[in-house]
Amino acid sequence: MSIDFVGSARRAPEIMRLTGRIDATTGNAVLHLLLEVLEPDRVLVVDLSGVDGMDDAGREILATVRRQAIVLGGELHLIGTDGHPLVGGGAP
Repeated sequence: MSIDFVGSARRAPEIMRLTGRIDATTGNAVLHLLLEVLEPDRVLVVDLSGVDGMDDAGREILATVRRQAIVLGGELHLIGTDGHPLVGGGAP
């Protein structure tokens, strides 16, 4: 699992790019990193185009981050999910 930040060091990144797998093994680290960059009233964009696998734990992590973003008055937007069968846009 690798995470790249695109944006200002003083503000939440414009885009976070995740690569590798988001699963029970990597999930805790991903969860903490995503929650760490959440800021009130901001949109966090996560690019999943480099994610090559995600299990139920990975999907729950993204749901948890989305819920926390909403609590803070912000949003979580996922990009790079087109054609990805586990995230959205793909065939079952």
